[in-house]
Amino acid sequence: MKKTTNNTFSFFIFSTLLLLAVGSLAYVFYAKSVSEERIMQELFVDDVFPSFKLKNLATGANVDFKDIKSKIVLVNFWASWCEPCVKEFESMMNLAAEFDSKDLVLILISQDETEEKAKSFKKSFGAFPLNIVSLYDNTIEDLRFSREVGLSALPESFLLNQDRKIIRKISGLEDWDHPRVIEFIKSKVEIEKARGS
Repeated sequence: MKKTTNNTFSFFIFSTLLLLAVGSLAYVFYAKSVSEERIMQELFVDDVFPSFKLKNLATGANVDFKDIKSKIVLVNFWASWCEPCVKEFESMMNLAAEFDSKDLVLILISQDETEEKAKSFKKSFGAFPLNIVSLYDNTIEDLRFSREVGLSALPESFLLNQDRKIIRKISGLEDWDHPRVIEFIKSKVEIEKARGS
C-alpha cells in the first residue's frame, strides 16, 4: 500500500512539474511574440506621428490632430494613477506658459480608466494655459489610440515638428520646465520657423 501511495505521489509531483514547465515555456513564447508585435508598432525618431480624433476633456468635442497648427507639438500620454505622470504635470504647465500657441502646443492624452477620473485630475490643476489641449483616449482598451502608437510606458511623450515627424521620444519622467529642456524646444521652434510653414 505504501509503495502505491509513493508511486501516486511521485506521479502527481512529476505531472505538476511537467505542467509548470510546459506552461512556463508557452508563456515565454507568448510574451516574446507580444513583445515583438509591440516593438513593430512602436514609434521612433523621424517617424510621422499618426493622426487621431479624440475627445477634449474641457469641451467634450472631438479634436482632430490635423487641426492643430503649431511649429512644435508635444504629445504626452498620462494617467492620474501614474505617479511620475503626476510629478511632471506641473512642469508641463510651466513649459506651456513659456511659449505662444503658434510655436508650441501640448496635447495631453489621458489613459485613465474613465473620463471622469481624468476630468477630476485635470480640475485639480485649475485653468490650463491656452496652448494645452487635454484629451481622453477611448474607454475600451482595444480601441485606444495609445495602442496605435505602441505606447511602452507612462508617461510617454513625443516631440513633433511641423511635419509631425518625431524629433524626440521620451519614455518616463521629464523635468519639462528645466532650462535645458526649454532651450532645446526653443531651438526646434527656431528651426521650424526658418523652414517656414
